[in-house]
Amino acid sequence: MIHRRLLPLLALALAFGLSAVPVPASSGAATVPSASASADETQLKVRWAGARVRQGKRYLVTGKVGGGPRPVLVQRRIPGGWFTLGRDTAGADGRFRIKVNTRWVIRHKRIRAFAPATATHDAASVLRKGGVNVTIGYRPRGGKAWRPIKGGGSKGQRWTPCGLQPGVVTYRVNPKGLPRGGLREVKKAFGKVTAATGFGFRYLGKTKHVPLKKGSSEISPDADITIAYASPRKVPALRGPVVATTPVAAGFVGTPIYRIIEAGVVIDKTYRARPGFGPGRPTRGLTLVHELGHAVGLDHVRDRRQVMYPAPTRNAAAYAKGDLRGLRNVGVARGCFPGEALGRPAPASPSQVRVTVHRGAAGR
Repeated sequence: MIHRRLLPLLALALAFGLSAVPVPASSGAATVPSASASADETQLKVRWAGARVRQGKRYLVTGKVGGGPRPVLVQRRIPGGWFTLGRDTAGADGRFRIKVNTRWVIRHKRIRAFAPATATHDAASVLRKGGVNVTIGYRPRGGKAWRPIKGGGSKGQRWTPCGLQPGVVTYRVNPKGLPRGGLREVKKAFGKVTAATGFGFRYLGKTKHVPLKKGSSEISPDADITIAYASPRKVPALRGPVVATTPVAAGFVGTPIYRIIEAGVVIDKTYRARPGFGPGRPTRGLTLVHELGHAVGLDHVRDRRQVMYPAPTRNAAAYAKGDLRGLRNVGVARGCFPGEALGRPAPASPSQVRVTVHRGAAGR
């Protein structure tokens, strides 16, 4: 527990698709052995944009493929398969124009254009030499400090980017008690986590649920994450010098890193933080990005430059270098857990599930 002298902060990703596909490597127009005896070779010609792009700016991959109309994808390699960053359907003339999603700030060391096999043509891929580097849109504060959430025999915990909706984490927001402009702030905070992790956070709409409300141990029954504002009377975990609480449920899946199953963020609606994400007096945005950091696997650190520092600061609600290091380590680039497959149902929920409840506080 952190006292109200400490900043109310706490715990829990761009919706890129993943495809389980072969991994042919080529540096130019490539042809791959036919998927069937009757399939024709595919000619795939690609024009890449530059190797560097600023976050959120347009990055187009264009070209021409044989055997159209057919899908063409731009993908990056992660452990367990290829992660799709954009796609288009080539027309009858074979031409395609793919808008690559640049919300994820990372260097894509291996990136390719890929045309899956069709009934008449084989698969083909073209690698981009040197990959593509998506750079951050602001100058982050310094420092290297970050800590994973440990305990119960685990060395950390994170969400999986695999399953039927690869790279997608869903969330709902309880509108009761939500401050004016609160939903917009929640979505903006999730966007900051997307930039650092590669996860796409999909808003599913409203909910009446409040995580850890009195008499209940439920965290998030109808989405991966539930966000709510409530009173200490309704949520006992908010009592005392606490302004936010973030329960995270994670389970053992055969590795020292646990897989997160669900999470919630509950903020004391009586806490009068300043709206927005700017520097100065502690803001609602700073509370949110801190709590979402917990919700995706980060613990507190002692470096006050970082968002994950537990005490109040006058910093803007923007992840610093240490935060970003940690978020990369719990992000999509870490790949699948054992036994998982891209685009396929996740294995049964793990046994040995543990719930970590973070509490945050702030000065009045």
